[in-house]
Amino acid sequence: MTGRLPVVMIDRPSPFDTLGTWQSFRAELEAMEDFQNKDIEIRTAKRWIARLKKSSTQE
Repeated sequence: MTGRLPVVMIDRPSPFDTLGTWQSFRAELEAMEDFQNKDIEIRTAKRWIARLKKSSTQE
């Protein structure tokens, strides 16, 4: 048997969710066992966190 990673269905927060929601989502992802595209999901969450932080400082 090969060491293939499991496929996991992820329900991401929406772009309209809060910074805290995205930060919690990222922490949950990082705590999960490895799965296919985990690194992509974490990068996506980090990008949304950066965008939300940037937009909150521009208000």
